[in-house]
Amino acid sequence: CVWKVTAPGHPEHALYLAGSVHALRPSDYPLPAAYDQAFNASNRLAFEVDPSDMKRMTERLFAASRLPSGVELKDRVDPRTYAYLLRVLEKTGTPETKISRYQPWYLAMILEGRGQPSGVSTTHGVERYLISKAQKANKPMTGLESWKRHADVFAAMSREEAEVTLLLGFIQLDTVGPEFLKAVSN
Repeated sequence: CVWKVTAPGHPEHALYLAGSVHALRPSDYPLPAAYDQAFNASNRLAFEVDPSDMKRMTERLFAASRLPSGVELKDRVDPRTYAYLLRVLEKTGTPETKISRYQPWYLAMILEGRGQPSGVSTTHGVERYLISKAQKANKPMTGLESWKRHADVFAAMSREEAEVTLLLGFIQLDTVGPEFLKAVSN
């Protein structure tokens, strides 16, 4: 999960590319030694989004997750999609009123979290681990894309794209747990 990239003839100039899992369990630590080796050899870190912008990105995503006033989810998706969502909600004991004002893509994110195995949390994700280490070591951090651009991937979805994201969330609901365990145990 960690690659070292160098230019031919210049092994002293290295870039490390690390695979990441956004949510893990405490028992998934310590990470493989390659993560610490790459961290120790690096003088700065770049994440998907600058860690200092995470709060603004989360606020933007949450604001965009709300449907416009007077619009309900059942008016934004195919009746079959909505009926299936109600069956999923019934299994979790979630009342329809709790989801009626959210975008379909946001509900897909929530469903993904519900499919995770017990104890899995973003608190234990690889990013949080590396951010904490970088802060303690006073290593500069940056993002590869702006928080707004990252949030707008979801916020700018068409109705059809948002519904497809929810439909994919249904598929992943039953597979994300086993797939997660398989991925982190390799």
